[in-house]
Amino acid sequence: HNTIDGTVGHFSILDGETGDLFFTQSFDSAPFAPLGIFLNPAEGYYDGGQNNRNDILVWSVQPKPNDTSVGPGVMFAFQLPIGFNGDKTGLGYTRLGDDVKDFQTIQKPILADEGRSLFW
Repeated sequence: HNTIDGTVGHFSILDGETGDLFFTQSFDSAPFAPLGIFLNPAEGYYDGGQNNRNDILVWSVQPKPNDTSVGPGVMFAFQLPIGFNGDKTGLGYTRLGDDVKDFQTIQKPILADEGRSLFW
């Protein structure tokens, strides 16, 4: 979700039983685009995700409401760790790649190839 003014992205997880906020992390540089979900991937196909078959979420940033051109873009992924036991210590999304890209989107990605490939 994004701030009301659409300039900051927030990734949040709610408690499934109470609806309370369980975890949140923000990205101050740009709002988030919709996320894509791949259920039970072959693994987390990114550095640090090896052998992780938990569902994976992937998204990018989108333009701010008053932007007149495409700004710098970043892609992110989130996967609960292997053996997750409900402890939120150490949770966080992962930035995919070190390079900033000239890419933003307003669509969610499509994940294929057992979660190893994605495209917009």
